[in-house]
Amino acid sequence: MRHHIQGYQLNRDSQSRRALFKNLITALVEHGSIRTTYSKAKAIQAQVDKLFTQAKSGQLHDRRLIDRVVNRRHTVNRFIHQLAPATGNRSSGFTRLVKIGTRQGDAALMARLELVDALPTPPPVAKKPRPIRPKKAAPTKVSLPLRPAIPVVKPQVVVKPGLIRQKSGER
Repeated sequence: MRHHIQGYQLNRDSQSRRALFKNLITALVEHGSIRTTYSKAKAIQAQVDKLFTQAKSGQLHDRRLIDRVVNRRHTVNRFIHQLAPATGNRSSGFTRLVKIGTRQGDAALMARLELVDALPTPPPVAKKPRPIRPKKAAPTKVSLPLRPAIPVVKPQVVVKPGLIRQKSGER
């Protein structure tokens, strides 16, 4: 019986699960929203709320605790200096979980986990439009002068009478 066992196992061992949660939380803090399965989103939602509470305090110890989960220095700085103060007086509910349907390959329920008070992410850098090249003209057919037909000479096969094998039924 599974008395007092909590959390999501997600069919992984503890190291893989911890690495998965770290990567999902880092991606959420970097991008403001992530698209993942509903179970994975539910698994990290409580952890993200706890990290926001630690980031709002701004203490060195809390920063080091955040640094254990979010492995990138610039992401930790953005989390503490930009995202946490943007939440204002909010004490919980820093994330929003929206179901977005099922995945086509295995029909897993998908969800979008997003930060409620996230700062707008900068728009992606627009690529330069490629110059339009004029279309090439269709190649014209060039008629070549006909050459006289060369007769094909087939080599004649000479069969010696003793070398022909007969079928076993014939004699």
